[in-house]
Formats: sequence, structure tokens, C-alpha cells
Amino acid sequence: MRKIICIVLLAAVLLSPDLSAIQTLPTPVDGAAEAAADIVSCLFKDVRVEGNGFGKHTVYTCEITDAIKTRYKIGDTMTFKQPYQRFLPAYTKGEEYLIFLSGVSAEGNRTPIGLSHVYRVGKAADGSRILRSGINREMFRDVQKRRPEFMGSLSDREKELVKRQAERGAGDILNYDDFVSIVRKLSISKTRNPTR
Repeated sequence: MRKIICIVLLAAVLLSPDLSAIQTLPTPVDGAAEAAADIVSCLFKDVRVEGNGFGKHTVYTCEITDAIKTRYKIGDTMTFKQPYQRFLPAYTKGEEYLIFLSGVSAEGNRTPIGLSHVYRVGKAADGSRILRSGINREMFRDVQKRRPEFMGSLSDREKELVKRQAERGAGDILNYDDFVSIVRKLSISKTRNPTR
């Protein structure tokens, strides 16, 4: 009986729509920048759950506050849906996030690249923008080794951010502008120097 239950559960997971597109492992920032169809910061205006069972999904509507790698412009409204799964990041209405999104699946869903990558945008005491939550050691792991040409293009401040994050990991607060500058440079350098 236990074997039958396990087989049924495994089949349900494998046949569930869009699960094949979900990246369940932390993704280094260079891989996330390459894989993402859209990298944007956006203020979430509406969050709702639709459907039921395997057809259940969350629909998000947000206003673009920074267009990093995308066809959208600042001020545009973007609506996307993702499968309703407990292990996927949930974005909160009224909060601003930096998101790395996959392309649209056959079912019309989009998922975040690297499930541990939830970057909530906030403000520091001095008024500068910062990123918090979901920042982890994996995002910069071995970037220095895999992409030495890229590391040479970074400012000293950006190099320090990469080094510090690779050593310390979760819980650190990052300067928004420095992190976004690194992501933009990764997008450009990957296009010009395809190595891996």
C-alpha cells in the first residue's frame, strides 16, 4: 500500500504543469542573469490566487521600478502568473522586489530563477536602496573562478561585495545599486564572452 501511495504522489509531482521549468536549486547570479527572460525591480500592486488543484496559480501585477534585462520600461505594468506551490517565493502586495523571471511556459506561467533568490528592496537609514532577504552564499559561489574576465570589469566596491557574499552568505544586506550593476555587467559580459 505504501508503495502505491508513493507511486501516485511521484506521478502527481512529475505530471504537474510547469514543474519541469522550476529550478529548485540555488542558482549563482551569473547563471540566473543568463537564464532569466526578465530581470526587473517592481512594486507589487495586486496578488491573487486563481484556479484549483493542479491548475491553481498565483497571479501577480506589479509596476516596474527598474528595468535591468527586459523589454519593459520603468512605469510599465507587468502581470505574470506562477504555479501555486508552497516552495515557490510568494511576493507581498505593497512590497518592492528585484526578480529574475523565466520565460513564459506553454501554460502561461513564469517562475523565479533560483528559488532561494527573493530580493526585497528596502531603504537604508541614509536613504539609499538596499536588498535584503534570500541573499545567500550560493549566488556568488565560484563566480571568481568561472568568470575571471568578468571579475576584472568590476569596481573595487563590487569585487568586495562578491567576495563578502561568497564568504558570509545569508542575512547580509546588499547595496541595491552595486548588486544591479554586477547583474547588468554579467548580462553584457555573457553575451560578449560566452564561456562556461
